[in-house]
Amino acid sequence: MNSAIRLCLVAVALILGGCNYSQVRVLHASPDAPAVDVTFTKGKPIRSLDYGEASRFVHVTSGEQNIKVSASGTDFVAIDVTTSLEKMTAYTVIAVDNLDQIEPLVLIDDLTDPTKGFVKLRVLHASPSAPAVDIFVSAPGDELPPEPAIDALEFKSYTGYLEVPAGNYRIRVTADNSSDILYDSGTVSLPSGANLTLAALETAQGLSPIKLVALTQDPKQPSFDLVDQRSRVKVIHASPDAPAVDVLLNGAVVLSDVPFSAASDYLTIPSGNQNIKVNVAGTDTSVIDVTPEFLPGSDYTVLATNFVANIAPLLVNDTNEEPTLGNTGIRVIHASPDAPAVDILVNDTVAIPSLEYQVATDFVSLPAATYNIKVNVAGTATTVIEANLPLEEGTLYTVIAIGSVSAGTLTPLVLTE
Repeated sequence: MNSAIRLCLVAVALILGGCNYSQVRVLHASPDAPAVDVTFTKGKPIRSLDYGEASRFVHVTSGEQNIKVSASGTDFVAIDVTTSLEKMTAYTVIAVDNLDQIEPLVLIDDLTDPTKGFVKLRVLHASPSAPAVDIFVSAPGDELPPEPAIDALEFKSYTGYLEVPAGNYRIRVTADNSSDILYDSGTVSLPSGANLTLAALETAQGLSPIKLVALTQDPKQPSFDLVDQRSRVKVIHASPDAPAVDVLLNGAVVLSDVPFSAASDYLTIPSGNQNIKVNVAGTDTSVIDVTPEFLPGSDYTVLATNFVANIAPLLVNDTNEEPTLGNTGIRVIHASPDAPAVDILVNDTVAIPSLEYQVATDFVSLPAATYNIKVNVAGTATTVIEANLPLEEGTLYTVIAIGSVSAGTLTPLVLTE
């Protein structure tokens, strides 16, 4: 018998002489809604549930229950629903969709244990921005299977419970009838006896538009995130006197014959420790050989910097958060090896003082407009780079000072993210 039901029988029966209770947990799946409080006609409330979080199961009196979902600490009620709850039945209530269309989705839970050596799970599509999806399940190192395990799962739809052998798996999600991967779990360990609900939720962080949230029966950890395990990396040749180069990832050429000042698009790579080599184009001569760690769901820029005799990588973590309404974002990277520290001026006002070589600023938010950008020798009025940049709403810009002062090639490289 399930431990939660047993607890109900023992504890409540002693008090009331019967088990007139249901179990309810709540998942906050409305991406633009604030933290919420959940109250019941008869039952302990759930407080300050953030987006993407699930509560533990709480006992509420069975029968007719009014459930309200409110902005935490306020009187604003987003969901107000009355439903009938059966005795000794468990429910998951999902606050789903964007705030202006938020609604409750009520699932009945089967809390019985799976067959020995197996895992019980079901899958819910709760991302309002994602299309109908196909879900592929394979061994961790396998290619994408020819057929999905779950086909054309639409928003607000969910599967029945499935039992699969415990072990290591890889979960990949594509749009229906597409091979373009929206989400890649990497290696996921599913332990024997687990009973999970996997909910696909919208996320604005990292490469994937979705993340999976696993709902458990553990009151100490009611839910946990399974974020996309891929990273993205952009490569820039910023060594002024170096020849064209090839870029290798774990021994395989991913970019070839890259000239000075060229920047790649983002390349999708596995997260974790990945070996990157920069070779003289067409040769096995490596001028850079490093194995940095790439965090899941994160974006990076790798620059080959300095003169070729001392060429070195500069790894920059790209916090590519979308600018707020009406704004743009801009950052500056100092990658000129013989330029001194510089001041960055925006419309003749110092915005970033004394930027040193091989340092990248954070993104600065500005109203969308055309700006005069100057790069001055730090503490002086000597301008070494000047440009008028039209910065568009909703776009991120990276301005990189590349080239050599002594060679007269110092110039701005402007990239959009």
